[in-house]
Amino acid sequence: MSASLILFLCLFTTVFLLVCRDFEIEKSWQALLPALSAAVFFFMGSWIYLSPMAGIITGIFGYKLCKSVMRWHRERRTDLIRKQARDFVTAAAGMYASGKNDRSVIEDASKSLSEPLGSMLDNVLSNYDFNGVAFLDSFRRMSEETGVDEFSAVAGILEFGKQGGPRATGRGLLRLSNALRRRDKLLTERAKAVAESSAVAWAAIGILAVASLIDAIKFRDYFAASFIGRLDLAVGVAFIVGLFFLTQKLSQDRDLMKIGGS
Repeated sequence: MSASLILFLCLFTTVFLLVCRDFEIEKSWQALLPALSAAVFFFMGSWIYLSPMAGIITGIFGYKLCKSVMRWHRERRTDLIRKQARDFVTAAAGMYASGKNDRSVIEDASKSLSEPLGSMLDNVLSNYDFNGVAFLDSFRRMSEETGVDEFSAVAGILEFGKQGGPRATGRGLLRLSNALRRRDKLLTERAKAVAESSAVAWAAIGILAVASLIDAIKFRDYFAASFIGRLDLAVGVAFIVGLFFLTQKLSQDRDLMKIGGS
């Protein structure tokens, strides 16, 4: 390995750690995957765009892209739990209205709901039966662990229901269910508007990325002949990567997912 490549690898590591401040050494594959992605994108970018400078940019892109995919995977699970929580609230409102107590409602819901909420409710029952943990405390902990605020709202309604009885709990859950339906409708409309507004930007970024690859391959000898040519490629890559992350940032609209925003 040449001294220049070692030098650029050191430079890449320095810039990588400075820019990606959220990088943390963990004991799981969640730390390894982004690092591997960054390394692969670095070497591919260095080869395609003829300079380690471009490789540094594509390496940062690879790291951030992998983190985004992993975050998207986690958010999908959270969204599934949120949808199941809405179904639980709707079903529980009817069961409380019929006079069932807390344990019966949660037990019936745990049997009817699929994973992962079904198992979570089973754990709530186990903690209540064997450890004496109150249902409202379990729901508050579920809210903290999953980031689903609906569970915290359910805990508040259960606390209120201690004085008003099952039917009061049912009325509270019914109002919560109606609020969740209105929120979901608003979220759907907002997501559609955001998707429509960002579609053109994503299409433009895709065209620029393809054009950049074609230029780097078709006119490879021209760009490789001078430092200015390689610099032009690196600047072009930086521009496209910057547009990608800017559009991604503008496309993320999760503020309304909190009940307080509905």
